[in-house]
Amino acid sequence: MTNLEQSVPESLYEFIYNLMKANVGKNGLKYFSFIFCIFLYIAFGNLIGLFPYSFTFTSHIAAVGALSLLALFFNVIVGIYNRKWGYLRTFMPKGIPYALAPLVVPIEAISLLSKPFSLTVRLVANMTVGHIMLKILGGFVVALGIVGIVPLFFQALIIIFEIFIALLQAFIYTVLSCIYLGDALRSH
Repeated sequence: MTNLEQSVPESLYEFIYNLMKANVGKNGLKYFSFIFCIFLYIAFGNLIGLFPYSFTFTSHIAAVGALSLLALFFNVIVGIYNRKWGYLRTFMPKGIPYALAPLVVPIEAISLLSKPFSLTVRLVANMTVGHIMLKILGGFVVALGIVGIVPLFFQALIIIFEIFIALLQAFIYTVLSCIYLGDALRSH
C-alpha cells in the first residue's frame, strides 16, 4: 500500500509506531497503546481550543500535570517491572564512586521528578500564549469594524500557525514521553 492510499488514522498510527521504535526500541512497543493515547489526548486538547466557544484543557496545569504524573508513575512501574531492583541504578549510575552517592542520588531524584514538571510547563505555556494571541487579535477585529479586515487576515494566519503549534506540541510531548519510557526500560 502506498502512502497515498493510507488514511489519516493509519498514517498517524504508523507515525507514532515508528517514533516509538526509534526512541524506545522493539522491547517498548508493547506500551504503544499508552503512548498513542497520550498523543491523541494532547493533540485533541490542543486543537479543540481553536474552535470558537471551546475550551483548551491542555492550557491548564491540572489537566496536563495529572497526565505528566501518570506518565511518570507509568515509567517508574515499567522500569521496576522490567529491571527489578536494577531500576534503582537510575539514582546511582555505574562508574560513580560511592563517596559521591550523597550528592548524586538527590540530583538524580530531582532529575526524575522534574520530568513531569518540564512536560507540563512546556505544554501549558505554549497553549496559553497562542490562545491569548488569538483572543487579542479577535478583539481587534470586532473593535475595528470594517477596518478590522487587516487583523482578520493576521488572525487567519495565526490560526494556521496555531494548528501547526498544537500538533508540534503533541509531537514533542510524545517524543519526550517515549524517551523517558526508553530510559525506564534501559539500564544506564
